Amino acid sequence: MSPDEFARRARECLHRDPKIALPAYRDFARHQLPWLEEHVIMSARATGMNWAEIGRLLDRSRQNLHKRFDGLDPRPEPTERESWDTVVRRRDADSMAALEALRHRSTRATSQATDRHGRGAGEDGAP
Repeated sequence: MSPDEFARRARECLHRDPKIALPAYRDFARHQLPWLEEHVIMSARATGMNWAEIGRLLDRSRQNLHKRFDGLDPRPEPTERESWDTVVRRRDADSMAALEALRHRSTRATSQATDRHGRGAGEDGAP
């Protein structure tokens, strides 16, 4: 995700209309904050910071961070032919693809549940 897109989504959370701000915040908290947390922690690990240093800066225990993020690899070193920007863009694209797959699964599960209860699209039995 580009910094501009991230900023746009964050600004939607500050919208004056709560019908825009609340769903924007919900989506931001569910989908962007976990990604951002992983991103900044793995970036710190890639620079050589240890779990205790990261924990102090985030006001969290090193044990909690280690348990939650130890299975993730820090960003790989870029090869001679690619820059850090390329590595970051690739990782961001992978994260967004994974989020999109989760959204698709969630949407499909919701529509299947609706079909099972006999209230398909176009019927008047909507809640």
